[in-house]
Amino acid sequence: MKKLIILYCLLLMYGSVAYAQECYPNQAGKYQYYLNMQGDVAKTFNKATLIHLLSQSKAVSKTSLETLEAAIETAAKSFPTAKTALLQKSVTMISAKDNLTEALAQFKDVFSFVEKLCFPKDMLLYEPNDFAIGGNHPKTHLELIKAPGAWDISKGDSRIAIGITDTYMDPNHDEFKNKLTLLQNSSFVDHHGVAVAGCAAADTDNGIGIAAAGFHSSIVFSSQAFSDNVVLQMAQMQGVRVINCSWINNCSHSVTQQAVYDEIRNVHNVLVVAGAGNKPTHCGDNAYVYPAAYNSVVSVTSVGHTNNVGHVNPTNGNKMNWKDCHEQTIGSVASTHHHNNKVNIAAPGYQVFTTYANNGYGYGWGTSFASPIVAGVCALVAAVNPCLTATEIQNIVLSTADPSLYLIPENANYTGLLGTGRVDAEAAVKRAFDLGTVYVQNQTYNGTTNTETAQTMLKAGYNVDNSQPFGNVIIKSGSNVTFRATHKIVFGENFKIENNAVFKAKIYQSTCF
Repeated sequence: MKKLIILYCLLLMYGSVAYAQECYPNQAGKYQYYLNMQGDVAKTFNKATLIHLLSQSKAVSKTSLETLEAAIETAAKSFPTAKTALLQKSVTMISAKDNLTEALAQFKDVFSFVEKLCFPKDMLLYEPNDFAIGGNHPKTHLELIKAPGAWDISKGDSRIAIGITDTYMDPNHDEFKNKLTLLQNSSFVDHHGVAVAGCAAADTDNGIGIAAAGFHSSIVFSSQAFSDNVVLQMAQMQGVRVINCSWINNCSHSVTQQAVYDEIRNVHNVLVVAGAGNKPTHCGDNAYVYPAAYNSVVSVTSVGHTNNVGHVNPTNGNKMNWKDCHEQTIGSVASTHHHNNKVNIAAPGYQVFTTYANNGYGYGWGTSFASPIVAGVCALVAAVNPCLTATEIQNIVLSTADPSLYLIPENANYTGLLGTGRVDAEAAVKRAFDLGTVYVQNQTYNGTTNTETAQTMLKAGYNVDNSQPFGNVIIKSGSNVTFRATHKIVFGENFKIENNAVFKAKIYQSTCF
């Protein structure tokens, strides 16, 4: 029997260089450095290799070498599977010391550059359990983004996987046991990863629990959150087209990190979606957070979804969770999640009903939950037209977002800071479908062999496309013509096949899965 858990929390965000230029270690009290080497980096690279290179440097002294050898705890090749030249020369170094950047940078014949990544002051953030009043709103977030309209076009495809790196997954949950590939799981039971996965692609149309934007999309999950290398490796797995990161692992721009997420999108054809941040302790008030702020990543902030604009709670007079409003509590800037000019899009992120550990369900607040909703929409787009590139999927989802939220007076203070608008699943999926549609019009096949192929739908007839000159479609005697499409083939007026012509219409499986 399922347990219903109502927890008004789950805002897990990691980060690195904290706001006010402060820098905190990770939970183990360690600092991480990216060292970009002048020479090649073998897969067997370790601390001994690094110390040897330093000892051969023109900049070395006995004192400096002894100091660094004592401070360096581990060193290893950062991204063993990377394709980008810069990443192939990256080494990850771990130390308890936070002040090694300048000392290492002196070794110019060893390093091209040195970067330190740090975590924010608060690594694991829970909002207090009285942050908002719970309610039974299990599907209003899906209705707001027009998910049912998108599902009329595409219900997703299990061959399209949403990668999720987070804290913990409940593999026996009714919403995941039939659609989950679990790479690694934590022994510590935590709700955050389960809740994130539920927003992205809980088992939908199964008669129990909840629905999710990604519908039939499958899930690849790893509990190794906060690791750029794990995200890179996941991007190279068969079927993964979208990866959700509901966490932060850096508060300042990193050349190395940017190269990682550029490679993921541009080389491995996978789109990363990430939360824009929630609190001042997420790098500062409305600060840039990473990886969300990189151009190759979709950065997601939150809007409300349960109440119509203007709604006042008759019991307590609260004005909360208005549809498409950025403020959770109307009139309170402090109740918002991050908004800045690196945010790309908005999605429901307050009081989102989702899955919890131990086969449970509950509510979550944060861009941790807005982000996977957008990831689910991206998976729908990829499913309807799998030949789209990651950049094309990104452009489709952002360009079809509903900008009308900027017309709401309560959002006046956030003009231009909520991205292109609130995600619109129906418009995005329709745009992807339309981009894959081929129109055959005003065309005569005169004794030739031809194949017309559409990535989604093929329409043939006198006036199936207003952008082309109207005209009949005639397959004349002696022709051999095949129409191919992955979804459907539609014949309009004045489509004619003459005697002694060969014509075939075929629905085929896309080779882009």
